Amino acid sequence: MNNTKSEIITYASDCYAAIGLDRVLDNLDEPVTAHSANTLHDIALMCEKRRPALVIYVFHENMDLNGVLTHLLEQHTRFPDLRSLVITKKLFPLFSGLSRHLMGLKVASLHLPLSELGWIISAELMRMNCDYQMEPCADIMLPDRHLKILQLLAWSMSTDQVAMLLGISGKTANAHKLNALARLHVQSKSDIADLWIVADELRMVINVLRYSRTQYPVPRTEPVPAGNVYAMIS
Repeated sequence: MNNTKSEIITYASDCYAAIGLDRVLDNLDEPVTAHSANTLHDIALMCEKRRPALVIYVFHENMDLNGVLTHLLEQHTRFPDLRSLVITKKLFPLFSGLSRHLMGLKVASLHLPLSELGWIISAELMRMNCDYQMEPCADIMLPDRHLKILQLLAWSMSTDQVAMLLGISGKTANAHKLNALARLHVQSKSDIADLWIVADELRMVINVLRYSRTQYPVPRTEPVPAGNVYAMIS
């Protein structure tokens, strides 16, 4: 029997999410050592030091998603072999869509039974390539015009103000907005509020992904120094 413990870094949005995650980890067949991070910045520092087998994020309803998308992009650019699992109730389709473009990122719903979440974590620790992604999965590679409209709306501009700024009709601006929301599977008011929080970084992340496709068609094998992610599109 292998008694070597896998190192895991965990980040939970509140104490209840942390307690639930601890219960799942305690019932795993594989021995693990879990290190709790208090901030996204702490995760980056801990990954640099420990090179964990898995990073687990738990996003509950009260989680502020500001900075999460850029954090995930930078983590998986700096550490190409890193495996991360996002367990979320917020913007699940968006995170699921992002996982299609960041190798090593997986997404699971916080609504799943604890036993099923335990199976998913075990599969990630064993580096099994299991396709357990749940639908719906957002099409995040939106045209930049759509992303710009979402960004301006997130800045509290009205649809008519956006249309005037971009030199298009209000009808066209509204059609672009509805199309973007549909492709991102954003429907409820709470989803829209969460999307407005990440609208700026969503546009930046998608532009980086597009740029990376043209500049680096072959997957990277070496970590990228901190800060170079944003330099890609500067």
